[in-house]
Amino acid sequence: MKENNQYFLRSRDRALTILLSLAFIAMPIPVFARETRLIADHTTTNLGRIPSYWVEQAKSNLRLSYGHTSHGSQIVSGMSVMMADPLYSFNTNGAVTPGVLSLEDYTPSGDLGNPDRTSWATRTRTYLNTPGNNRNVVVWSWCGQAASASESEMATYLALMNQLEIDFPNVTFIYMTGHLDGSGVDGQLNQRNQQIRNYVIANNKVLFDFADIESYDPDGNEFLSLDANDGCYYNGGNWATEWCAAHPGSALCQSCSCAHSLALNCNLKARAFWWLLARLAGWSGQSNPYDSDLDSKSDFWIVRPSTGEWYVKESNSIAGYSVTKWGLNTDIPVAKDYDGDGKADVAMWRPGTGIWYLLPSNSPGTYTAVQWGLSADIPVPADYDGDGKADVAVWRSDSGFWYILTSSSAGAYSSVPWGLSGDVPVPDDYDGDGIIDIAVWRSGNGVWYVLPSASPGTYTASEWGIATDKPVPADYDQDGKADIAVWRSSDGNWYILPSKTPGSYSSTPWGTSTDIPVPGDYDGDGTADIAVWRPETGTWYVLPSAAPGSYTSTQWGMPGDMPITAATDILQSLP
Repeated sequence: MKENNQYFLRSRDRALTILLSLAFIAMPIPVFARETRLIADHTTTNLGRIPSYWVEQAKSNLRLSYGHTSHGSQIVSGMSVMMADPLYSFNTNGAVTPGVLSLEDYTPSGDLGNPDRTSWATRTRTYLNTPGNNRNVVVWSWCGQAASASESEMATYLALMNQLEIDFPNVTFIYMTGHLDGSGVDGQLNQRNQQIRNYVIANNKVLFDFADIESYDPDGNEFLSLDANDGCYYNGGNWATEWCAAHPGSALCQSCSCAHSLALNCNLKARAFWWLLARLAGWSGQSNPYDSDLDSKSDFWIVRPSTGEWYVKESNSIAGYSVTKWGLNTDIPVAKDYDGDGKADVAMWRPGTGIWYLLPSNSPGTYTAVQWGLSADIPVPADYDGDGKADVAVWRSDSGFWYILTSSSAGAYSSVPWGLSGDVPVPDDYDGDGIIDIAVWRSGNGVWYVLPSASPGTYTASEWGIATDKPVPADYDQDGKADIAVWRSSDGNWYILPSKTPGSYSSTPWGTSTDIPVPGDYDGDGTADIAVWRPETGTWYVLPSAAPGSYTSTQWGMPGDMPITAATDILQSLP
């Protein structure tokens, strides 16, 4: 063990980061820099994707002030409807109360264009400098003034926000786009909104994209190009009225006092706002990939190749389980959330034909078949475009190319060269931006090569592990980033490089040589738990991070079965 520790210490010290290129953007003032950008838009309105743990963390740690007039009230109106579930409790007087989000509403007074285009910044500065002020998140919205702003006036808004970030580094400032006005894609409003988006993306800011949420219905149909306005009217009808008529009884259509608009618009914005708060509290943006009951805990997934049956034991039900027959004994299980409802879908990839057979959980009784990949490819499905849906993808080991069908752009695909023959694909969210990063582990030298999506044009190379190890990346330290980690079957030790504390590592003995590592968040605290599955008995042994020093054992499966987790996705690609 001493020699192993020395090996890892030497490896840690040799971990290196190499920049392929640097891009500089000229700005009139120094730009306050965040590590990654955060954008809440129409793709972030699904409550099922937000772990309840991170909602609780947002309520515990965030203290907001929100300056707005009538249009800005749409977010709060939708949040009020959501309070029927105590998980989403909030107040509007800024009181700090356990279990309640502290929101000081209509404070400071005015909005981003009222009474003029700069007073909001002065009022913010005065407010934050008030003795005893405890706000750590500041939000401002527009009324209609974004539509009439010139390019230079919008640049003033951006510069003032940036200066506040520099002067108050412990406060998060949320940028916002203006509401739709019916002028369409080529209108002045969309040009100014795009100016805001471009700045946020280039400088890693936080944005609530008010206009983007108004541009799409919940099914992803786009209406900006049809001159949609803030009342959800477009050239042809009203998308909110039409969607609710087609989905009677949907919680998204629950009545609320939605200024200038319809309830669906306010309810969508409230959900996107809670998504953003969860991200600010530390959530990576990734759903628990094997949570079928939306309780934020990993369920126990087993595939029985001999019969093609899937057995899923839900974490919130002692006796509850489901059985689904899907696939052949030569298929490869590729369960992921392909429909964006926060639940993993039963899915198989057939190497002989390259066809993916997906059973979407949000459309029971239906399935989709997608041809993608060659027989020698390795399936690597994951959310590479950040839209909350897993993308169909393969890694071609002989060429090192990743071929990804991006779900956010129908019919589009990307091909990225990364890796060599013999590498092991280890995609995960290593930079915490909510998007899966392309990555490989080179077992021959133990180096992890990662392409961080938050920093295009760069890569990192970190030496960790030896050839006989099993890579088990996951977020073990609750910082929203996947940690580089391996499991060593020869001694049963888990060796983890925590991203939260660079330069340190941990080793935890758990498992025997014939076990299969199955890390997951089995206790719902937002942290990956160390766990193994024992084929001889079909038992899952879990070390819950929420209860250090204890463990759980759950019998689920039998010899010959295959446990399904993110780690076993990787194991099937080992040489």
